[in-house]
Amino acid sequence: MQKLGLAVSIVSNGSKIKESWFEKWSKYIDILAISCDSFVEETNKEIGRGTGNHVKHVYNAAKLCRKYGIKFKLNSVINHYNHQEDMNEHIYELQPSRWKVFQVLVIKGENSGQK
Repeated sequence: MQKLGLAVSIVSNGSKIKESWFEKWSKYIDILAISCDSFVEETNKEIGRGTGNHVKHVYNAAKLCRKYGIKFKLNSVINHYNHQEDMNEHIYELQPSRWKVFQVLVIKGENSGQK
């Protein structure tokens, strides 16, 4: 397949990404970005990121990216629940090619909540 100077990037929470998916699609993908706002499962639940397995999905996606030669990127939104969390150990272990960190933008009536 001839490359046109374009890159295919997918952003996911990682929950449905299994090795069979990589076997089928990895040759078409340059970057897989996984959203991970916390490495503490209770915090993830409060944020709305699953029911307790999110960190496992993040590590699994990173492992599969290495195996299939896809760049692994991490996206994190810093918010009320995670702003004091030290993520250094996990970032070091995951070794993402890029870590994109966002500050949450509060929109009254949309995501402002009670806290």
